[in-house]
Amino acid sequence: MNRWIKISGIALAVLIVLALVLTLALPRLLDPNAYRDDLTRLVSEQTGRTLTLEGDLGVSVFPWLGLEVNGASLANAPGFGEEPMLAVRHAAARIRLLPLLAGRLEFGTIALDGLQLSLARAADGRSNWQDIQERLARSEETSETTPEAESPSQTDGRFSLSEFNITGVRVQEGRLLWDDRQNGTRYALTDWDLKTGQVRFGGKVPVTSSFNLSVGAPDLDAEVDFEAGVQVAPEAGRYVVEDLMLETRLRSPELFGEAVLPVALSGAGVWQQDAPGTLGPIRLEVGPYKTAGQQIDKLVLTVDEGVVDVARSIARLAQVKLSGENIRWAGSALDSLDLQTGGEVNWGSGRVELASVRLQAKALRPTADMAPVALDARTPVSVDWKRQRLEAPDLGVTLDGKLAVAGGQGLLDPSLSGKLDYDWGAGRARLNDMRLLAESLDLGDGRVLARPEITTDVAGALSDQRWSLKPLNLRVGDLFRAQGNIDITAARGFGYQGRIDAPPFAPRPLFTALKIELPPTTASDTLRTLAVNTAFKGTAERVALDDLRVDLDGGRMQGSAAIAWDERMQVKTDLTVDRLNVDRYLPPTSGSAPEPKPATGTAPAGDPGPQPIPVALLRQFD
Repeated sequence: MNRWIKISGIALAVLIVLALVLTLALPRLLDPNAYRDDLTRLVSEQTGRTLTLEGDLGVSVFPWLGLEVNGASLANAPGFGEEPMLAVRHAAARIRLLPLLAGRLEFGTIALDGLQLSLARAADGRSNWQDIQERLARSEETSETTPEAESPSQTDGRFSLSEFNITGVRVQEGRLLWDDRQNGTRYALTDWDLKTGQVRFGGKVPVTSSFNLSVGAPDLDAEVDFEAGVQVAPEAGRYVVEDLMLETRLRSPELFGEAVLPVALSGAGVWQQDAPGTLGPIRLEVGPYKTAGQQIDKLVLTVDEGVVDVARSIARLAQVKLSGENIRWAGSALDSLDLQTGGEVNWGSGRVELASVRLQAKALRPTADMAPVALDARTPVSVDWKRQRLEAPDLGVTLDGKLAVAGGQGLLDPSLSGKLDYDWGAGRARLNDMRLLAESLDLGDGRVLARPEITTDVAGALSDQRWSLKPLNLRVGDLFRAQGNIDITAARGFGYQGRIDAPPFAPRPLFTALKIELPPTTASDTLRTLAVNTAFKGTAERVALDDLRVDLDGGRMQGSAAIAWDERMQVKTDLTVDRLNVDRYLPPTSGSAPEPKPATGTAPAGDPGPQPIPVALLRQFD
């Protein structure tokens, strides 16, 4: 027994000595620099590119089989400049020798320092890696036509992904460039640092990274810090991201001036190949940010829960919220914002179905000179990206407050409802069954109309700036109502045309609400009823009334009229008067008729004598 122990000890000692000898001798006997020319020739044959090895190659044998490269670059394709397509300042990789002999892949830390990758597409559509793809494809075709020699069983030499293990991956000072000259876009990722923990398929891998990203047109720079736990299990078709934290600081003189816009993203998700995955919770936060005329104290988007079915290209989002505080942008402002929705996104068909969308805002100012109002809007929404169409079939918008300009004119507590259909591809929009209602319409100077209301179908062409309101119904409480239609255009200056029909109404209450003081008339029962029917056509400076018919107190006027307003109002009329006693509308006499004068004769009985001309009224017109 002692003899066998002694022999085993001697054998073990010999093996240790041989291992030490091989460890010290093989790196000197196997000098990788002796194969530099063979390596560059092989790369040239396979890719058609020149491989340049600037520094020495290093090798280690035991207990790690490792390779180290100090300076290497792969030439770019012809027509893409002198800068190499791929370069690295230092690269190192090691694999454990004994586990390799047992069929396990156990790498040490894979290090890449000064990695540079430049990808580009020329104006004619060629890419700087296209020639490599074509060469490799031809090589594969050749190998497929060559008869294969007998080989060992397929299980020989196989490595399982479950046995794959990397201590870590480290990238320092990396740079990735994408230059698309066909579309005029350029992206540059610089100062890229990446560090991972242990990499095992199916295991959680901690990842941290930082980089700067530059985008052109418009110029945008982003400083990005990233960390997450990543789990990759390709055999099971399962991919997991946990504890995601991404922080970026955006800079763009064109978009943000000299300010910095901070953006933070956190969340988690599970993607599965043969079963629905999950998304969320996700939180995207923007701000604080402030420049002259622009401000975001806080803007937060959250997704509480979601199910992602990759096989069916569907994501169902139970609840999505967007909230904000103190937002000032492009002349508009609001103190708080709250949007809530949920629904289904089908990226295969390009459809988005949101069963309910509710938007609330406090102290909303659409423009700087408008008074603040509270907004509450709700509707289901359907979006078809392939048809470029958005539908809101039950749109309802209410405002609490006066939607008014600086002068005070505007609508008090207005509300809008209708069925919206927007085709952004054709630049057309429709709002059917539109109803605009308000508590009152303030025209300024104490002129207030109660309960104004408009109902109509609106159709518009945004590209041509043309709008049509047909049929149009107007109502002002019990004071006035009318129907008609109107076409509006703004492409070559503001213009409009249409027709209006106002059935008989009592004009005096309407004039009282408008603070229009009517002059006294000879008859006290004038202006009992008024009806108007006319076609109209005009601009911001003038309007023409054609086929005009005015029914007043049982009389009628027909013809045409034109009104223009500049410094002074100009009125032109061509009217035929029928059954209208004009004398009833003249001012009453100021007193009794004077005593008769024999020398000059007397006026007939009942003759009021000459009437004063309303000069003050007529001076307003030309």
